[in-house]
Amino acid sequence: MSLKQECIDMINLIVRSSYNEDDNYYELGTNVTRKICQKTGEDITYTCCHGCECYDENCQHQININVGVSFWDGGDCERNYVFENSPVKYKGIQYIKNRKQLMDEMFELKNGLEEHKNLMADFGERYEEYLEYAKQFAEEVKKK
Repeated sequence: MSLKQECIDMINLIVRSSYNEDDNYYELGTNVTRKICQKTGEDITYTCCHGCECYDENCQHQININVGVSFWDGGDCERNYVFENSPVKYKGIQYIKNRKQLMDEMFELKNGLEEHKNLMADFGERYEEYLEYAKQFAEEVKKK
């Protein structure tokens, strides 16, 4: 089995074990093209470079890079993987050449997704508390 296929299988296992059926939204693409900013090295495929002094549809710093696997959890977690040697390395892309690197990356991905899930659960538990505080604050403002 190729590293790429192992990566796909592991991502599917990680995501399925981390989320319920109801909130199991994620995108997993293979052999896709991503826009990378040569200036920052970041993936700008789905972001707007509005704050950049080079902001333009035809920005000279934008390049298209083909990646073997691309994962997005529908939120903050976006990972792109290349499974071959590349003379130039970009911050928005993980370069995997062997199983050890793949396992390290999958461990990091799982930990990141679990951390995000725990933060959301913590927020959910405190939501009523925040809502009550907001109501009290609004009433105090009305009184003044």
